[in-house]
Amino acid sequence: MKKTPSLSNALRLNAGFSSICGLTGLISPGFISQLLGLELDGFYQLIGSGLLMFALLLLLLANKAPIPRLLAKLVSLGDILWVIATAIILALGSTFFSLQGQVILIAVALCVGFFALLQLRALPAIQSSGSRHDLG
Repeated sequence: MKKTPSLSNALRLNAGFSSICGLTGLISPGFISQLLGLELDGFYQLIGSGLLMFALLLLLLANKAPIPRLLAKLVSLGDILWVIATAIILALGSTFFSLQGQVILIAVALCVGFFALLQLRALPAIQSSGSRHDLG
């Protein structure tokens, strides 16, 4: 049986990926426009900024001991919502994106879904303290 990475490692992986995507969107929105086939430079910068803040949150959470279950669940829910939003965007507006852009959006959604899966699989290993101050 394969060992599931710990929650902190899964959060760190997610943070690394989110940082790379966020920096790319923030620094090179024109490059993202070319890749996706849809020119929305300001939007890509906004998403990039949000992803960098999300990555910071993930790193803070990954380094917290113990990791609050509720926050870990909310992060995973956010990842799942990203995947669902991507599916909806592609279902309703795939013609706005180049074929390459569609493939990239699907690849990113698969990565984000994988992080959600890793995080959710690692959740049972967290021991709840039972304290009223425990967030999950």
